[in-house]
Amino acid sequence: MTFPDTFRPNAFDDAEESIKYTVLTNMRPKFVTAGYASNLRQQSFDEVEGQAAGIN
Repeated sequence: MTFPDTFRPNAFDDAEESIKYTVLTNMRPKFVTAGYASNLRQQSFDEVEGQAAGIN
């Protein structure tokens, strides 16, 4: 199998950067939202647990 002389080890660098950017911009809000929701659930659990122990 032969490859063109223009095919270099960095041939996919632009595509890799584009994919990383797309994944970061599309996934980050989902992780932030999921983390925020998880944090709210933990706070609610801690509050209920504190009330059950008589701590306010």
